[in-house]
Amino acid sequence: MNPPPPSPPPSGWKGGCFKRLRGRSRFYLLSFSTAWRWKRVSLSLRISLLHDLAFRVLYVLEAVVLIAIVCLFYLFCGCHV
Repeated sequence: MNPPPPSPPPSGWKGGCFKRLRGRSRFYLLSFSTAWRWKRVSLSLRISLLHDLAFRVLYVLEAVVLIAIVCLFYLFCGCHV
């Protein structure tokens, strides 16, 4: 037994989705172009800047905490160790 033949496409469907897009916009191929991917670089650049800023803030905070620990050690223990 052979499987039934595939059903024909609906009446409004005259080919692939690219034909329908081509009828609506003359620049449909530009959406697939790699030239429009600069927005991703911008987003990664923002994330990189935020990462660098957070790293510097935490670096300064860590330095302040370490200096405070050393100062408190000498304040409470003195040079008796």
